Amino acid sequence: MNLRTFAIALALFCSCAAARSVFPPPTLATLQGSWLGGSGASEKYFRLEIDTSGRGILIAQFDSGERPAVYEVLSTQLTECAIQFELRPEPGAEPIYFRGSACGGVSMKLEVGDAERRWHSKVLLRREGDVLSRIEAVTRRARGHGFGPIAAVHR
Repeated sequence: MNLRTFAIALALFCSCAAARSVFPPPTLATLQGSWLGGSGASEKYFRLEIDTSGRGILIAQFDSGERPAVYEVLSTQLTECAIQFELRPEPGAEPIYFRGSACGGVSMKLEVGDAERRWHSKVLLRREGDVLSRIEAVTRRARGHGFGPIAAVHR
C-alpha cells in the first residue's frame, strides 16, 4: 500500500469513527424521571422531573435558606445530545433558561441563567436514584465508624 492510499484509508476510518457516538442519542423516554444536582461552588440546587412527553417541573434553590422557585417544564427539545427546556416560572420567580447536553443517560451537563443573561452557572444533574444511593452508601460507611446523626446523639 502506498502512502497516498494509506492516508485516504486513514481519513475514511477517522471520519467514520468520529461520526459514531459512544452513546446513542437520548430520547424523552430514556430521560424521563427525576434528576438532582447543583452548580458546585455557587450553591444552586435543582430537582427536575420530566415525563415521556417532555413536560414536568423544575425546582430551583438559588441561595441557601431561600425558598425554592418552581418552574413548569412546558416542553423539552432534543437535538442529538443537545437539550433545552422551555420553562414557565411560578408568579414571583425569575425567568431563567436551562439547557445543555444529555448524552449517556446518566447525567445532564447544563447551564442555567437569567433571561437577560446577567448571570449563568454550570449545572450537573444525575438521576435521583443514583444520587440517593451514593448518599446512603457514604452515610452507612460513616455510621459504621461511629459518625453520623445517630452516633452524635450518643456522644
